[in-house]
Amino acid sequence: MDFTSSLHWSELNCIIMDNFKDRVPKSEAEDGATFVFPFFQLATNVMSGNRFLWSGSVAENSFVNPTLRKAGWEADVMLMSADFVISRDMQLHLFQDIPDEPGYVKVEATENIENDEVLVFKEITHSDGHSHLYIVPDLQRFSPYDTDSLLKTSRKNILVQSIFDTFELDNLSCELQPHGPAFAHSMNGFSSVFELVARPKRTVSKFLGHLGTRVLEHFDAKPHVEKEVHQESSIKKGGQMFDYMKPQTDAVIPDIGLMMDICPAIKCEGWPHKALRFFHRTRVWPDHTILNKLLQSSFHFHLVYKPLNPLSQDSVEWRISFSQAEISLFQSMDAFRIYCYRIFKAIYYSELTLPKVLSSYHMKTIFLWACERIPSEMWVESNLAQIIMGLLDDLLHCLVTKNCPHYFIPENNLFAHVHQDFLDHLAKVVAKIRRNPERYPLVKTCSVDQSAAQSASGDQDKPQNESLDDGIELD
Repeated sequence: MDFTSSLHWSELNCIIMDNFKDRVPKSEAEDGATFVFPFFQLATNVMSGNRFLWSGSVAENSFVNPTLRKAGWEADVMLMSADFVISRDMQLHLFQDIPDEPGYVKVEATENIENDEVLVFKEITHSDGHSHLYIVPDLQRFSPYDTDSLLKTSRKNILVQSIFDTFELDNLSCELQPHGPAFAHSMNGFSSVFELVARPKRTVSKFLGHLGTRVLEHFDAKPHVEKEVHQESSIKKGGQMFDYMKPQTDAVIPDIGLMMDICPAIKCEGWPHKALRFFHRTRVWPDHTILNKLLQSSFHFHLVYKPLNPLSQDSVEWRISFSQAEISLFQSMDAFRIYCYRIFKAIYYSELTLPKVLSSYHMKTIFLWACERIPSEMWVESNLAQIIMGLLDDLLHCLVTKNCPHYFIPENNLFAHVHQDFLDHLAKVVAKIRRNPERYPLVKTCSVDQSAAQSASGDQDKPQNESLDDGIELD
């Protein structure tokens, strides 16, 4: 029995599975988006000359249905320098550690990057009168227009042109907005793209047709005349988007957009020196095979430009990104672990997004620590409730203690700069979910026998429950 909620684990299992059975897929076969995004990543890589690197939940295949988030799809994209890569030897000379900020570095400028399209030198004068040159992105050249021109330039390639023709990418509506040192690139009209990728035979046939046309035009040396863009497409739009993904869902889903958070980044060889202790921890996961993969010479980590003080002209810090390591770790997980993580994130998106203190990265960090601690034999469906409730307990502990250790650099506390009042409020919300999981929105409390009986009868009715926010007071 779970003493916090006074429910048997079997009852909690039923509650969680019943609540998320139609909203969080258990396997890749149940989620059509799983097959869409890898193709889209490949396409953008080709179009950008391998300068775009996708990270986060899309690259990890751990995303949740956008209807749970009440928003479109989101993706983190790193735009890297074409030629500048920091080698292992260069890191010892270029990286400048920052006191009390173990997850960040400054990059001193000693290499020639005059012709780089993204990076420039910036001179900073310190209080002692000495000055140093640091590497920073050129935010004037790193702009929405340059990002678009990067893709337009690549369209001189016949293969890229054919991809644009096949997926009608010219019909996508785009909106670009500054987002700190990054840019938020919002694209709408993805229903047709999802529909095409969901029908690979039709898509391949259409692509080959466009490719043949482009090849013939190339050899005939005749300019290609763009066809008039019509609002009505032959591909089904809007509410049909999720038909292939969720056959059991009758709800009409509006056209879902894609928000890409594009940020400047630098590619670095090997593994960060300050994170080497990661490989010497006592753990049950990941195993040595996965750890050795991360230590291979071909592995890279990245620096993402993230000034610690955006209002200061002298703030030139880069955050150490382990996104490629995280992708490798998630790719090594079985479907049930991914299922648990998606449920954990779904709870976050439903109840814990306000105040804007927590992020999905905090959820990921807590989940990875749990994977490292929980024995492999525990990751089975009969233990779903123990795992989800345990993750909520871990989150509650981090909030109360104001300490969320970074998974790869534990000295980096992800809550270090968060006001305690915000954390206390979120702790109350988590504690309320933890004590009363049967009151979770749209949850139908049932016993294991009741669930089986309802499943056999096909009863889909679910009572509406009151919001968890009722009765919670802000300090």
